[in-house]
Amino acid sequence: MNGTQALDSFATVVLAADEHQLFKSFMMAARALECDQALFGMQVHLPTQGLRQHVASGYREDFQRLYQERQFIAQDPTVAHCQVSTELQIWNDSMWPAGSEELLEESKRHGLGYGVSLGVHQSAGCKSMVSLARDQPFALGSPEEQRIRTGVAVLASCMHVATQRLIVPRLFEAPTLNDREKSCLLWVANGKSDGMIADIFGDLSPAGVKYHVAKAMAKLGVATRLQAVAKAVELQLLY
Repeated sequence: MNGTQALDSFATVVLAADEHQLFKSFMMAARALECDQALFGMQVHLPTQGLRQHVASGYREDFQRLYQERQFIAQDPTVAHCQVSTELQIWNDSMWPAGSEELLEESKRHGLGYGVSLGVHQSAGCKSMVSLARDQPFALGSPEEQRIRTGVAVLASCMHVATQRLIVPRLFEAPTLNDREKSCLLWVANGKSDGMIADIFGDLSPAGVKYHVAKAMAKLGVATRLQAVAKAVELQLLY
């Protein structure tokens, strides 16, 4: 990849118009760096709204399923590294912690035997990471290594900026509650049971009230009815 190709590739990432185009441009940039698989992840924490995460994975789908099913994230040394460091990590066998032998074996089996990872830390509450991978080793100490180092650094920053613009606002969008969900939560806040709320409405059964409250809880991403009330008040959804 020459300098002009690299610049064009990174510009396409930064100027992406939507999430689909961003991912497509990201994968094109990874291939321009001679890596056929790539992953980007970002986490943002706001004190009043909690943690939000976004992952765009170009790893093979069968590996992604296996990764989720076996909770490999707990063993993944690239995630652990990028959480605490902004130094480039060139993958090697010594980086794998004890107990991660299965993840190492499956990574190699799925064409992820060699790669690089880099974290971008905008603040303690906003971090991202890029990993590029392939099934062939890098020529360390060669011009290829320098191209990879420079390219990944620029690509990671481009993805961080573009993701903040295109995706992060959506992650923190307030959910929308319909009138029934709002009304049910208001009566929950007043200490009413499902049966009592059903009597107040007249046209709902206790099961119907429970259904609307459960829908509100799911939209708000909480585990209890009172948490739903608190979250709805915080987001000014009941006013």
